[in-house]
Amino acid sequence: MIDTLDADELDQLEAILSKPLDEESELQMIHAELEELGMDPQDVQDLFDLAEMMTKFLMKIPDVEDKLNINEDEYSIEDHCKLYLLGLPNKLGPMGFLALHSILESAGEAVIDVEIGSF
Repeated sequence: MIDTLDADELDQLEAILSKPLDEESELQMIHAELEELGMDPQDVQDLFDLAEMMTKFLMKIPDVEDKLNINEDEYSIEDHCKLYLLGLPNKLGPMGFLALHSILESAGEAVIDVEIGSF
C-alpha cells in the first residue's frame, strides 16, 4: 500500500500520529494526507480497519501496554498498529507480526467459509 511513499512523506504521517489530537481529528488528518500522497481511498480505509482489528487482538493480551512499554510514550496501541502497517518505527515488534497474521488468517478462514457455503 505504501510502496510509493518516500521518507519525508512517512515522516509527515508520523508527525500527525505524535500530535495530541482526538481520535477523529487524527483519523481525518491521516486519511487526507494518505489520499493527498496518492493512496487509493479504499486502501486507506483498509489500513485503518486492519489497525483497528490488530488493536482489538492485542488488547486481549493481559498487560500488553506494560509489556510493550506503550504507557511511556505519546502513541496508543492503535497508533503503533498504524505505524507498523505504514512501515514506520513502532514498539510492537513480533507482536505486530502476530497480530497482523492472526487477523489475516482469521479473515481468510471467514472467506473460505463463505465460499464453501455458497456452493
